[in-house]
Amino acid sequence: MRREEKRREEKRREEKRREEKRRDEKRREEKRREEDKRKEKKRKKDIRREEKNQRMISITCIVNNLLVLQVIMLCNVSVHGTTFNKQSQAISDITLHPVPDNADTVNFNFNQISDIPHDFFSGKVNIRRIHLEYNQLSVIHPKTFSDLVRLYELRLNNNQLTSLSVYSLSRCASPYIYIQNNPLQCDQGLCGLKKGESNYWLSLGSQPSTRCSSPSSLNNRAWNTLTEADLNCPGDLSGELTVNILSRAS
Repeated sequence: MRREEKRREEKRREEKRREEKRRDEKRREEKRREEDKRKEKKRKKDIRREEKNQRMISITCIVNNLLVLQVIMLCNVSVHGTTFNKQSQAISDITLHPVPDNADTVNFNFNQISDIPHDFFSGKVNIRRIHLEYNQLSVIHPKTFSDLVRLYELRLNNNQLTSLSVYSLSRCASPYIYIQNNPLQCDQGLCGLKKGESNYWLSLGSQPSTRCSSPSSLNNRAWNTLTEADLNCPGDLSGELTVNILSRAS
């Protein structure tokens, strides 16, 4: 009798252990499923985040491209422009070196040019920069730059200019003009640089690099100390425009 009871008791214990084992396996299985769901949820979230980032990158690229295009359009930049470089080639006759139509930068620095025909830049509407520094220019015809509607930088430093008419620049887009280190004749011929509507920016370099060489009463007088009265400027300059003076180096 006792043996029988003992066997039944052992059987119940065994069944109990099996039941506990099944419950443990079930709990582990449920835990695995929960973990799988969590991982799947995280994977989908990461995918959505990556897709969003890609969309933002695409939008940013589009916006940047549009901004670049807008800047190009606003500045009238010639995307196909080139630099016409004739620097330091001992050139005395500039007419032997015609500028290509697609040039947007022209460089004749460090040559021996003393004269520029008034029609040399005729029709060169793409030009935006002209470098004529360190030559022997003494006079520039008033119509020399009249066709350059996109010109915004004109460098005439270190020449022999005594005067400069800005009449030919009236169609240009408010260019920066650099004329420091020229022997300026400070009389009515420079009134166009001193009086008007401030349509241009004139760089005369750091003081005292730009001073009057004549007349004797103004010899060695710094440009930025001159007044219209010093130059005997008339009340009406008949279209001559002026510049703002920037006392800074080029």
